[in-house]
Amino acid sequence: MDERDWIQQAKQGDRKALQQLLSAQYPILSGYVMKMAGKRDLAQDIVQDTLLKAIENLDRYRHEAKFSTWLIQIATNRMKDEWRKQQNSFPTEELEERIPDHGKEPEEEVMRKLEIQEAMEILQILPLEKRSVFILKHYYGYKYEEIAGMLSCPIGTVRSRLHYCVKKIMEEVERRGSNDTKRRAGKASH
Repeated sequence: MDERDWIQQAKQGDRKALQQLLSAQYPILSGYVMKMAGKRDLAQDIVQDTLLKAIENLDRYRHEAKFSTWLIQIATNRMKDEWRKQQNSFPTEELEERIPDHGKEPEEEVMRKLEIQEAMEILQILPLEKRSVFILKHYYGYKYEEIAGMLSCPIGTVRSRLHYCVKKIMEEVERRGSNDTKRRAGKASH
C-alpha cells in the first residue's frame, strides 16, 4: 500500500492506515522540527501539535504536494507562532545526535558529534524563515519549488534566503575559527 492509499483509507476513518501514514512521516517531521527548534522539549511539543492538527484537518489535504510537505507546512506555521511568543529567541540545548559507530575510532566519533553540535548552534543563530530554507534544502534535499510551496513564498525568495544562510554560516565558521586561533595564540604566549 502506498501513501495515497493510506491517506484515502485514513480519511474514511481507518485508524491503522492513519497510524501507518503518520509513522512513515514521523522521522522527517521530527528531524526537521528538532533542527529548527534546537530544544528537545519544544520540538516534541511542536511535533505533537503538528500531528494533532494533521489528524484534525486530514480531510483538507488535497494531494497537491507530498504528505510530508503538508506536515512541514503545518510545523513551520506552528514554529512561527512559537517564534513570535519567544520574541525570536530560542535557547539551544545540547543535541544528543545518535550517530552509528560504523567502526570509527572513538576520537573520530567525538569530533563528528562536536561538528554536528557546532553546526546546530550556528543554525540557531539564523532567523527562522531563513533557517527553514537551509534545513529543507540541505538536510532533506527538497527542491526550490517544493520549499516555496511549503513556506508559501516565491522561488526567488527561497534562493535569496538560502544564499543568505550560506553566507552567514561561512562568516560564523570563519569567526569561530579566528577566535579559536586567537585563544590558542593567547595560551601559547603565557
